[in-house]
Amino acid sequence: HATRCSPIVCCPRPAQKPQPRSSEHKGKKQKESNTLRASTTTMLLTMKKAALFSVLVLCVLAFKPNDIGHAGITEQALADLGFTAVARDAVANANILTDIFEQLTHEAHFDDEYIEQGSKRLLDKKDEIYQVFLAIATELDKSSNSPSPSSSSDSSDFFDLPDFVKDTTTNLIDRVNSLFGLNAESEISEAWTMLGQALHGLQDFYSHSNWVEMGNRFPNTDLGRKILETPENKKPCPNDPSVLDLNGDGGNFITTSYFIFEPSKHCDLHATLPGKCRHGWDFAGCATGLNKDEPTRPNFDSAKALAIESTKNYVQLVLNTLNDLPFKEDEVRSLFLGGAEYDATTNPIISSQFIGQKNTEAVSTCADSVFTIDNTGNEYNVIVDAENYDSITLFNPSNAEVTSTSSTEDRKEFKLGDNPVTGTWKVTVCSNDNNNLFHVDVQIISTYFVKEFDFLRVLDPRSTFLFPLSPITEPIFGVSESYLSQIFGKIVDESIKFELVDVTGENVIAVLPSVLVSTFSDSSKYSTNNTGVFLPSRQPFRVRVSGRTSDTNENFVRYNNRIFTPQTVGVQFSDSIAAFTFGPDMVSENNGINLSFDVTNHGNVAAEFDLKASINSSSSADFKVSIEVTSSGSKKREMFLSPHERMEAKKDRDSHNVRPTLKRGLLDPRDVDSGEETVTIASLETITVTVTVVLQREGDIQHGDLLQLSLSASNGDTSNADLVVGQYLACPGDPVCSGQGACTGVDTCTCNEGFGGNSCDGDSPSPSGLLSFGSPSSNSPS
Repeated sequence: HATRCSPIVCCPRPAQKPQPRSSEHKGKKQKESNTLRASTTTMLLTMKKAALFSVLVLCVLAFKPNDIGHAGITEQALADLGFTAVARDAVANANILTDIFEQLTHEAHFDDEYIEQGSKRLLDKKDEIYQVFLAIATELDKSSNSPSPSSSSDSSDFFDLPDFVKDTTTNLIDRVNSLFGLNAESEISEAWTMLGQALHGLQDFYSHSNWVEMGNRFPNTDLGRKILETPENKKPCPNDPSVLDLNGDGGNFITTSYFIFEPSKHCDLHATLPGKCRHGWDFAGCATGLNKDEPTRPNFDSAKALAIESTKNYVQLVLNTLNDLPFKEDEVRSLFLGGAEYDATTNPIISSQFIGQKNTEAVSTCADSVFTIDNTGNEYNVIVDAENYDSITLFNPSNAEVTSTSSTEDRKEFKLGDNPVTGTWKVTVCSNDNNNLFHVDVQIISTYFVKEFDFLRVLDPRSTFLFPLSPITEPIFGVSESYLSQIFGKIVDESIKFELVDVTGENVIAVLPSVLVSTFSDSSKYSTNNTGVFLPSRQPFRVRVSGRTSDTNENFVRYNNRIFTPQTVGVQFSDSIAAFTFGPDMVSENNGINLSFDVTNHGNVAAEFDLKASINSSSSADFKVSIEVTSSGSKKREMFLSPHERMEAKKDRDSHNVRPTLKRGLLDPRDVDSGEETVTIASLETITVTVTVVLQREGDIQHGDLLQLSLSASNGDTSNADLVVGQYLACPGDPVCSGQGACTGVDTCTCNEGFGGNSCDGDSPSPSGLLSFGSPSSNSPS
C-alpha cells in the first residue's frame, strides 16, 4: 500500500495513521505533519528501492491507460473541475503507473472482493493529501515570497532515482519522464501522485464490480466518505464464474471480480473459489468475466460514465479539505489546480521553433540554414553548434547581420529578446573542413509547445491498446505506424498539422494524418486515423507541428527534439510484464532469469542479423548474459496491424473466447555465453529470442538495486533495439518469496494468506493476510 510517493516510487504506509481533522487537531497539525514525514522517510530509506519494481504485471486489471480508459477519465473529470494541463497530466500519469507498480495491491483496484480495504484506501489517501496541503501551507506561510514551495530534504528523497532508470524505463514509464522536469521535487507533485493512485482504485470500482449490473445509474456516494463492508459467504456467480446471478447474491450485494495470474486457475475460478466471479482474461482463453475495462466489454460505456462522475465527486471531497487549512488556503488551491505551473517567471517552458542540421558544402565550405521566427513566445535564442568553424553569421529578415551574445570554439548564441523581427532568418556557417556538420536550434519560452510525440506499439496479443516505444526503439519502415502527440496551449484544433521533415528541418518528407483525440481549453491530443501512417522512406526525420493559436490568432511552428530513423528490423520485449525482479536463489549458475524478445525482419529479402544482449547495472555486480533463439515462424503480429484491424481482431477473440495463437516452428537452440549471436531471418519472419541473465559475482549489489537489459538486432543496413528494467530483491525463493508473497525487506517475505515460512513455501497461515494471490514468476503470463 503506497502512501507518500513520487510518480515512480511507491513506499509502504507509515506506521502512524493521519488523525481525523478537528479543532484540537488544527493545533497539532504541524507536529503531526512532521511526524508523518519522518515516519515515511524512515521507511523509505529501507524500502523505496524494493518497492520500485516489486509490482510487475502490465495493465491487465483496469480501465486501459489511454484516453479511452484511466487517462481519459481522469483528464475529463479534472478539466471540468478547473485543473490545468500540467496538473491533469501529473495525476493521470500517477493513475496509469498504479497499474504497474501496485498491480498486486488488490485494494488499489478493488479486485478479489477487497471492497472494505479499497474504500479505506480512498479515505487514507484523502487524509494523506491533506497532510501534504498542510506542509505546503506551512512553507508558504514561512516564506510568503516563494510562489512554489520547494520540497524539504525529507521529501526530496522520493525523487532520487538513478538517471538511467529515468531515461530507459520501458513502455508507459517513458511517458512520465517529462514529469520530472515539471517542478518534480515540489510537494505538490506528491499530492498529485497520491490523487492519481486514489483515482485509479475509485475508477476500477465501476469496472471491476457489479455496481452497473445491479442497475445503479449514479455513482456510489459512499466512496471517499466511509468504509464499505465486504459481504461474507456470498456466491454472486454460483453456476458460471463469468455469469452474475442477478436474481440472487449477484444482484443484491456488491461484489468484485477475482484475478488469478495462472491462466488455467483464472478460467476455472470455481475450482478454487466456488461461487465467485472472475475478471476475464482473453490471453488465458476465458475472455468473458465481470470486468468492463475495454470498449469491447459489455457495459463499458456505463461504467466509464459513472467513473467520470465519481472521480469529480472524490476530487471535490479532496478540495473541500482545503477549508480546514489554518492559512494559505487559496495559494495551496492554486498550486494543486496547477495554476502557476506555466508562468514564464516561475517555471519557463523552452520550446524549439526550429531544429536543423546541415553539412558545409564541399565546394564553398559554407552552408546556409534558413528558418522562420513567429511571434508566439519570449526570450528568443538562436544556438548554433559547429566544430572547427571559421565563421557563424546570423541574418535577420532584412538581411542585416546580428551580433552574437556569446561564443565558444564550438558554439555561438544569439539572444534576440522578446520581440524579434518575424519572418525568414538565415544562419551561414563556414569552415575549412569540407562536409563539416553544424546544428541550429531556435529556442523560445512559450505556453505553446509539443509536450510529447510518440510512436506506439501493442505490447502483446492480449490488448488492442497502444503504448510508446522505448527510448532506444525506432519505428518500422513499410508497416502501419500509429502515434500520439500532446500539444499544450490554447490552439485552434483544426489548424494543427503534423509533418515529417528531414534533419535539415527545411524539407518535408510526409504529412501525417491526424485525428483529434481529446481537447481542453489548454491542451489537445492527436493521433493517427484508423489506417495509421506508412513511413515513406528510411530517411531520418524529425516531427514538425504547426498551427494557430486561439487566443492571439498567431501562427506557430514547433519541432520535436528526437530524430527518428525508420528501420526494417523490429525488436520488442515480448514477455507479459513491464519489468522483472530477481533474487539470490534465482540467478545461480544453473538457474538464471529468462526473458523473451521478438525480432522481426520487415525487409523484402532474408537477412543475417547480429543479436546482442547487454546489461547496464546500478551496482558493480558481474552478470553473464546468454542468448538462445527459441522459436521462429512467419506470422503477422497484431502490433503491426492498423488500429482498426487490431480492434476487429480483438472483438473476434472476445466473441469466440479463445486465446490467440502464434504459429512458430522450432529452430535448433543456440546458446552463446557472450550474449551475442548471428542469425538469418527470412523476409516477414519473426523469431523469439530468450535472453538468460545469471549473476556471477555479487559485488556491491544491494536490495533494491536496478539493472537494464537490452537486446539489439543489426546488420550493415538496419538496426533496432528494445529494453526492460529489473530489480534485485534480497529475499529467498525461486521465484522470490516462492511466488507466494512479496519481498518487503532484506530476507523478509510478506506471505500471501495461507502461506508461511522464510520464503513463503510453507502452509502456515500468514498473519498479514495482505494478498490472496502471489507475484507471478518470471515465466508467468502476467
